[in-house]
Amino acid sequence: MPNPSDKRIIRELAKEVAEIAALPVQEEKRAMWRKLNGLKPDRPMVLIDQVCWNEMNVDDELTLRCEDPECRGYENYLRMTLYQWRHFPVDMVVEPFVRVHKAIGNTWLGVGAQEDIAVTDPTNSVVGHAFKNQFVTDEDLDKIHMARVTHDEAETARRLEVAHELFDGILGIFEQGLDPNLSVWDPISTFMGVQEALYTIIDRPEYMAELARRIVGSFMAMLDQAEELGVLCHNQSLIHCTGAYTDELPAPGFDPAKPRTRDIWMMGLAQMFSTVSPAMFEEFEVDICMLIS
Repeated sequence: MPNPSDKRIIRELAKEVAEIAALPVQEEKRAMWRKLNGLKPDRPMVLIDQVCWNEMNVDDELTLRCEDPECRGYENYLRMTLYQWRHFPVDMVVEPFVRVHKAIGNTWLGVGAQEDIAVTDPTNSVVGHAFKNQFVTDEDLDKIHMARVTHDEAETARRLEVAHELFDGILGIFEQGLDPNLSVWDPISTFMGVQEALYTIIDRPEYMAELARRIVGSFMAMLDQAEELGVLCHNQSLIHCTGAYTDELPAPGFDPAKPRTRDIWMMGLAQMFSTVSPAMFEEFEVDICMLIS
């Protein structure tokens, strides 16, 4: 359980967040995001996300004071929320609850990046990457494995117990499930390097199509297992840097104890395809990757 000092720090910050979350403007912003996502916007919506937080702590507003690592995680979230609300809120929504992540295990694709990293600022999480190409031979395609999803219910219960100790009476507790990122080409860019991947699409298109198909297959297996285990997320606030509020989700028959893929937003992206032709985008991103549905 959190020590008294950590608990006091967290609860004081949580009270500030709760006061902001109760402001009428929060529901006004949710309504505007719903209109935008329903293709009937009142105006363009703006979020400032993916912030260079290592450069923001000018007056100690972001300095962490808790000792316990778990408490420091919550403290960091609360301080960043308050900082953003004070300095660049634009159309952010401050929620009246804290998301507690379920203890979900995911083997993902069975392969990771092999890379050299260049660091110019040790306080910055953004670094330079030189990725090594791990997909050259036909045998290399077998490196892609079917994802295996697990749930440690005891650890989830422990996390919830800590969260209730910290936040009860101030902020609600929301059990956060798996929020799927289904980008196919971002992982490929880290497995091969962008340049190698693009050249291989030109020189060996069927090889790259098969690599993409295997990744899609692994993602589909991941989604099926997460749905069966009841560990998919729901009640999303954000879907990769934009408000997720909508009147169209969840789908009819929704059970919060066992969300389905049809109940949630999912995200994908193909940033390196900004350099390919429309026909190539259609073939490799739409025809293959849009099978995830």
